[in-house]
Amino acid sequence: AAAAAAAAAAASLARAAAAVSRDERAAATAGAAAAALLEKLCSLRRQLADVPRSGKLAELVKRAQDELRQRFNMDMQTGGSLGGMSSQTVERTVSGFPYLEFARLFPEYLHDMDSRASGSLSWIQQHLQTMLSNLREEASKLDQQILTKATFAIQVGKTLPSSDPSNKFRIDVSDGHGLRPMDEIVIGSDEYNRVRALGSIITFFQLACPLEEGGLEIKKLCIGPVFPASNASSGKTLNFLEQIEIFDPELEEQRLEQIVRDHGGNWPNDAKKRKEQLISLYTGEALYRKVNQAMYTDDPKLLKEHAAYIRALRDVFKQGQADPIDGFEPFSGEVTRRMKLDEEAVIEYVERFARGQEVCWSAFTSTSEACKGGNDEFGDLEFKIRCNMSGKVGDDDHYFPASVSRWSKITTESEVILPPHTFFRIVNVQVASVWTHTVVIMETTNDPCVWKVIQAQTWGVFEAWAQTNCDLVDTRYCKFSIINAVAKAVAKAVSPEAQDPKVNPLTICIQYGANPNEVDKETGNTPLSTLARAHSRSTPQGASGVVEAIKTLLHEGADPNLKGPGGQSFLDILPGYDLEAHNPEAKDIDWMYWVQDGVDGKSTGWYRWDASAAALVESKFQDWLAEPGKALGKILSIQSTNFSYDVDFSMMRQRNTTTSTIRKIRRHVEETTKKLVIGKAW
Repeated sequence: AAAAAAAAAAASLARAAAAVSRDERAAATAGAAAAALLEKLCSLRRQLADVPRSGKLAELVKRAQDELRQRFNMDMQTGGSLGGMSSQTVERTVSGFPYLEFARLFPEYLHDMDSRASGSLSWIQQHLQTMLSNLREEASKLDQQILTKATFAIQVGKTLPSSDPSNKFRIDVSDGHGLRPMDEIVIGSDEYNRVRALGSIITFFQLACPLEEGGLEIKKLCIGPVFPASNASSGKTLNFLEQIEIFDPELEEQRLEQIVRDHGGNWPNDAKKRKEQLISLYTGEALYRKVNQAMYTDDPKLLKEHAAYIRALRDVFKQGQADPIDGFEPFSGEVTRRMKLDEEAVIEYVERFARGQEVCWSAFTSTSEACKGGNDEFGDLEFKIRCNMSGKVGDDDHYFPASVSRWSKITTESEVILPPHTFFRIVNVQVASVWTHTVVIMETTNDPCVWKVIQAQTWGVFEAWAQTNCDLVDTRYCKFSIINAVAKAVAKAVSPEAQDPKVNPLTICIQYGANPNEVDKETGNTPLSTLARAHSRSTPQGASGVVEAIKTLLHEGADPNLKGPGGQSFLDILPGYDLEAHNPEAKDIDWMYWVQDGVDGKSTGWYRWDASAAALVESKFQDWLAEPGKALGKILSIQSTNFSYDVDFSMMRQRNTTTSTIRKIRRHVEETTKKLVIGKAW
């Protein structure tokens, strides 16, 4: 019976390992163990057949053997694990490995096995013990690989010898080290610390161990979000699940109090004051270094040592908690976090970001409120995270970002802490070739994903998103193109009935500043060329919706001759298309410029050019359309009111020749556009 149960468990473990496609060794280890156990059963059955009156025993083994095969086949076919349990009910680690609560699964054979002498274990218990140990090790390696890809350690200098009794010491740093107060560093191989002050010397906080000799390498830590496997449950590692999520509630308060007192804190009777103490200890130096080191490195020993504190601090950020700190609420707004990496590292790192992808940080993560200055001057890669946490944001197990400025020991920081494993969604990536640095735009996951909204063609939801995120609609300098995604979705509509007649999604894009000539950096297409391909293969009924979309783009200044890297323009694909049918009368055409910086007290929105200047621009625009290939895409020194402007039709932008200010422009035809709903402009 023991062999039968163990063999069935082994088959489930083999399936669990095989479920992690990127780790063939773990699957092979568990699979070999399961095969060995199956062979053991076959051998046992053969031996029992030779024993008089052993028919019942042999039948039991045969049934166990059949059950083993049945469970294994069921697991392989249904994607389940743990003996056929649905994969949706199994916690999966950051690498996608199914978390196994070993003591729960094997109470009769594995309970306290680690503490028992190997001589007291049966052969099959020893075999399972070895296999489970191997699985733990391999799953942990998989998790480590994912965490490592989000961690950058950049050498900035070496320590200098010091006999300073307070354990502050100096370092010899390279030029352009990029250090700033409160940056995380590693001294040598395992001394985690933070920059305390900059000046003629750079000082750190008191060291855990004195460093009497110089020459140790000092590396700045840049921690980005991790990319959990597509089937990961929460972004947690196997070590985190075992050391943090499994604990004895009866011993929790005693262990937590001991940790707090060991690190110089007090333990008040009031529950709210206790939570304030937890924040204070973290934002200072008492626990920050060891807690983050434990979570960054996924060190099971350090996680176990600080488990009670990690759980308690995380619960300060928990939705629906008892006795919350007065004024401690979910943060809504934009926060920033910067990483200083070289250009090559930034390019390689952001290549991994995909539209709509969900990521998380593996530890408590400090960010700054963008509206209070943030940390904009530090780093070549910036994360801008939009937190919409108003109202109830999830069930009672949800953890929310929150501002800790009132309770922080570092009063100069407008600090917002992100709890570990809080998921954020990638909206877009602004490329550094235009901006001074690369910006990854992220959002909390309780709002709809705009890319899924576009794909589903729920244009009313898209309009609401655009109104809330008007600065994200223009993606001409971004990795992912909103207006091209909209054109692609419109092109897939099978009939006009599939469209919402009250909402024109392409008009919405251009209302909020999108360029109708934007080239999709992923496909090389323009919105017009995408619609041209759809028109060429659509039925007469389906083509009507595409024609309306083409008309919208042409009215808004889209160039039918523009060729992106994809190689074909609109007229290359539809050479006989009647453009004249979409030409509006001159009296219906306006040229406008976009304001969002409050210049001259103006609200965000579109503003008309001077009438005479607009007429000249329209004339030049028609010349540009009629003679593609000639250098008419840019015209110089158009006078409008008191200023002169250079205009670029392909990018739909103007440049003030006096101030060099660049603004988006728009060709507006009255019949195609409804009134803009932001600001007081136009």
